[in-house]
Parts: sequence; C-alpha cells; structure tokens
Amino acid sequence: MGCKQQSGNSAEAESIAKIISLGGSVEHEGKDPLRPVVRIYLHRTSVSDPDLAVIRNFPRIQNLFLGHTKISDAGLTHLEQATTLITLSLNGTAITDQGLIHLSGLKLLKTLNVQETQVTQDGIAALRSSLKDTVIAR
Repeated sequence: MGCKQQSGNSAEAESIAKIISLGGSVEHEGKDPLRPVVRIYLHRTSVSDPDLAVIRNFPRIQNLFLGHTKISDAGLTHLEQATTLITLSLNGTAITDQGLIHLSGLKLLKTLNVQETQVTQDGIAALRSSLKDTVIAR
C-alpha cells in the first residue's frame, strides 16, 4: 500500500520521512517512487494539526486520509493550498463547521468524509455552496 522510497525533491523527501515517523505511508503516482506523491495515509496515526504543514510539499496530492486522528479545525488551514485533492477523509476527527471554511477552495474535491465529527448539517450546507459536486458523507 505505502511506499517508503523518496523522490528527488528534498522538501518532499523530508516530508515523506515525517509522515512515516508518524506511522503513515505515501503512494507515488503510478507507484513509481520517482513520480510525485498522490496519496497520503495517516489514518489512526499520531498526526496532529501542526504536522499537516508538510502537505504543502506535495503539490499533486489527490487523496488524503486523516480519519481517527487528533486533527481539528486548526489543522485544516494547512489544506487550503491542496487544490488537487479529490478525496479527503476526516472521519473521527475533532473538526467542526468552522473548519470546513478552509476546504471551500478545494474545487476538485469529489469525496469528503466527515462522519463521527462535530460537523452539522448547517456546516455541510454552507460548504456545498462552494463545492457543489462534492459528495459529503456525514
């Protein structure tokens, strides 16, 4: 599932090492370690809000799995620039309606999982005004 090899970019290599140290894994495009990282798995790891700053080093990220972690609204600020995201899993985290504002610019997002969070129907309705084509699981 995950790949521990690193591509040539040193910031990306350091970020991959950070993800692995947190108990996560990454997948490269075409499963080729010389290609960009497109999937990051941090589900049920020790990742916290400040750790998500490494996401900026993955400009082609498509899938990010953060379920059942300590992520809160503060961590979602690090995802605002992850505009290539297609799938984002935030189930079982401490996010609320306020955090969803940071996701409103993710226009390619197709699937968002916010089950087992403090997100309400009102928060989802507000986000839908920006992300009309996104399937949101609550």
